[in-house]
Amino acid sequence: MDKSFFYRVIILSIVFLLCLGAINFFSRVKAVPLDKPLEQSFPKKIGTWEDVYNEDMDPKVIKILGVDDYVWRKYKSRDGKLLDVYISYFSYVDRIKTYHSPLNCMPGSGWDIYNIVSLPIKLSNGRYVDVNKLVVKNGPKTLNAIYWYQCRGRVIDSEYKERIYRVIDSIFKRRTDGAFVRIIGLSDNITQKDIQGFCAKVIGILYNILPS
Repeated sequence: MDKSFFYRVIILSIVFLLCLGAINFFSRVKAVPLDKPLEQSFPKKIGTWEDVYNEDMDPKVIKILGVDDYVWRKYKSRDGKLLDVYISYFSYVDRIKTYHSPLNCMPGSGWDIYNIVSLPIKLSNGRYVDVNKLVVKNGPKTLNAIYWYQCRGRVIDSEYKERIYRVIDSIFKRRTDGAFVRIIGLSDNITQKDIQGFCAKVIGILYNILPS
């Protein structure tokens, strides 16, 4: 065997192993806990909307989902409109401990996805971010569901974008922490303007209480 070829193979093998080791080292993520539980830090009054009911998840479900913290509340407006608000926080995300997308969960709960579109949300600083709007049906009942991922200072509307940013941040920041947010309109008289205004406030609140 040509010695130069043999040496090239050895060098390439060493470089390959070093790269694998570097990726493995930098992709080891650290858990990033919240400063305060969401129950304490997420407000019970948001604009003209006020918390009227708290949902509690079964501890077994919490374990299956892998969430580190969550709030699940019903918010009611002064004119009687009702929103279901669910926010789950993960101190880190990996292949096992991860978000459960409504695209999988809602059909599994008997809801058919009728339509999905991107919904622009104007924040208080004038900047726009995109979230997802789902129209789901179960027999004669139709609901509008809004969801997004808010991770490490970003608002992300796509599962695929979230995974890309997760890989990048796991290498360069050694972090994969983030929150999943789902808001469902429970009243027929809720308008898109109501939803967009409420989402803008929630995003602003989460910017202040989630690790950036």
